[in-house]
Amino acid sequence: MDFSFLPDSWQLLESVQDGEHLILRVQDQSSHRPCPHCQHLSAHIHSHYVRRPQDLALGQRPVTLFVHTRRFRCLNPACGCVTFAERWPDWLEPHAQRTCRLAQRQSQIALQVGGEGGHRLLQILGEVTSADTLLRLLRRLPLPSFTTPRVLGVDDFCFRRRKTYGTILIDLERHRVVDLLPDREIATLTQWLQNHPGVEVISRDRSGDYARGAASGAPDAQQIADRFHLFGNIREAV
Repeated sequence: MDFSFLPDSWQLLESVQDGEHLILRVQDQSSHRPCPHCQHLSAHIHSHYVRRPQDLALGQRPVTLFVHTRRFRCLNPACGCVTFAERWPDWLEPHAQRTCRLAQRQSQIALQVGGEGGHRLLQILGEVTSADTLLRLLRRLPLPSFTTPRVLGVDDFCFRRRKTYGTILIDLERHRVVDLLPDREIATLTQWLQNHPGVEVISRDRSGDYARGAASGAPDAQQIADRFHLFGNIREAV
């Protein structure tokens, strides 16, 4: 079996198959490790312990890594860190229970299909985790940056049906959600448009509040009706 996906400095000590579960015992063979605080290299080993993170499944078989981890003494007298554990920032974060690549994959699955759907899909793939865990991974994802859209779509949506409504703003050229506003008030939309100048076209529904908010926040922008409401007008006329 090919284990080339492991970091170059890691050595596979043993692979054990426990039923459908695959356990890989690995250890870093580097003689020196940098202190995460002062970056001073140290070869003085203080102690050992074992981490047990989950990794991507192999052939639908769950994989657990037994990472024999060393704790080093920092020999830099100017550093306040006495001991430190070796780290692999591109592979395994401190205290993490899953590898970086597994966390990235599960985050993307949660982003596409949600918590419950991702939970059912990962069961098929051999990477069983709970829906709550997927939602926690999803919340840790950084928010994407965006530029002020030239063509902005404005419409309402419900946080709670027939109870609480907000406003969704969409970049209609990139087909991406730009922001969610907590209500449908004129002042809220006006303030957002004033804080994000550069909108040239605003596609909105037939709400008078949105019309007044768009006129106040972006007076130079052209207001148009979106396709859904144009068809609605046609149906009413017919």
